[in-house]
Amino acid sequence: MMNIRLFPLTAACSLVAIATLGCSQPDDGKVARVPVQGTLLVKGAPAAGARIVFYPKDDSLKGAGMPTPGGTTEEDGTFQLTSFEPGDGAPVGDYNVTIVWREEIPEGKSLDTFQPKDRLNGRYASAEKSGLEITVPEGGGTLPPIEIP
Repeated sequence: MMNIRLFPLTAACSLVAIATLGCSQPDDGKVARVPVQGTLLVKGAPAAGARIVFYPKDDSLKGAGMPTPGGTTEEDGTFQLTSFEPGDGAPVGDYNVTIVWREEIPEGKSLDTFQPKDRLNGRYASAEKSGLEITVPEGGGTLPPIEIP
């Protein structure tokens, strides 16, 4: 028989356990992530090979062990965000976004002899100055296209 004085404590512990189970914490022990994909268009055309990085605005998503999700665009301008493993997505929240789209390295050249320039002239290379903000919604999914004029 349950002691009446312990009932409130038992009930409270049960509610905490149920709430914790409801928070989709991944099995890997890392912050929960949702699958996220998007498209980058520059002057209306897909931008292949651009590097996109999402910097969290929320302090709870910053610090040791927290990801800085990013991805590289494919030929059609699409990208998938990666936090820890390829394509695992990003935590839900608000982000400042950076984009660097380097020139292709000409055939016969290497990074030792050719320093590719950012085709966007560094305009979107700083999270504080890019002006690009995106929200990763609950459940993730496809983001609205990022369109650079």
